[in-house]
Amino acid sequence: MTPQNRRSAIRKNVSVPCQIVRHEDTQVFAEITRDLSEDGMQIASDACLAVGDTVTVSFQTSDLGLWVDAGATVVRAVRGLRKGDDGPGFALRFDAIDPVKRLVVRGSLRRALPPVPKRTRRPDAARA
Repeated sequence: MTPQNRRSAIRKNVSVPCQIVRHEDTQVFAEITRDLSEDGMQIASDACLAVGDTVTVSFQTSDLGLWVDAGATVVRAVRGLRKGDDGPGFALRFDAIDPVKRLVVRGSLRRALPPVPKRTRRPDAARA
């Protein structure tokens, strides 16, 4: 895994409704989050999005009920075909989020549980 592919924040199991607006054609998708971090989220969706698409996402924080709007990029498409997948969806990386809203998201995630790994970890060749 290359350094640019590593997450800088821990994902947490958070399921909240969200709206996604694709910048290309302003199509609106109402979806639900699978997990959330201060740097991005994964959404459950069968929408026609592609890796590299830019979107605006709006969601409510679980604790305070504040709405957060963020610019994001689709960084991964989940087809839902692997064992343990919860169906199709997309991973989004936040590109533009207000610093105060980022802190609100961080604070609201403190009590949320991290997701259970769905696949076993790859062996580390350096430790073998």
